[in-house]
Amino acid sequence: FRKSRLKLHRKQIDLLLLHWPYPGRFAESWKVLEELYERGACRAIGVANFKMHHLEELMETAEIAPMVNQFERHPMHADNELVEYCRAHDIAPEAYTPFARMDERLFGDSRLSDIARHHGKKATQIILRWNYQNGIISIPKTESPVRMLENATIFDFELSDDEMSVIDSMDRGMRVRHDSDNCDFDKL
Repeated sequence: FRKSRLKLHRKQIDLLLLHWPYPGRFAESWKVLEELYERGACRAIGVANFKMHHLEELMETAEIAPMVNQFERHPMHADNELVEYCRAHDIAPEAYTPFARMDERLFGDSRLSDIARHHGKKATQIILRWNYQNGIISIPKTESPVRMLENATIFDFELSDDEMSVIDSMDRGMRVRHDSDNCDFDKL
């Protein structure tokens, strides 16, 4: 935490996340984040890659509930049950890998390109708008200033209920990143 704060040249961090639900350790690690939050070293604390059962286990000992849960979410893996769980517990759902790492199974889907064409937008903008209309924070990764601008240009149109349903229908429970129940945390 200290190294990160120094690299960022900040006295206070906006959001500090516990990145993985490392079995047998995450509750203890969460206590450290709670201390940092209570000291005012960070404005918010949260978790990443936590499923419902991880959150439930954490809540058994946590004094402060996570404010954010960052997890893989895109049209092929919407994880709506986790989204609803987070909302019911006042945890902001945050989508990472919203473009499924540009997976051809998503971007080759004519339904997505048809919606994009209808709005004069890129498929990536449609996905970000879908998340936005679902009340999901998206954090797309890019270093390109052009793509950053594209990613921010999603407020001049709205997807219809039918279009939202079409995108919802793309969900196949298909991950493109690690599954927190089936990965080697020591190699991440």
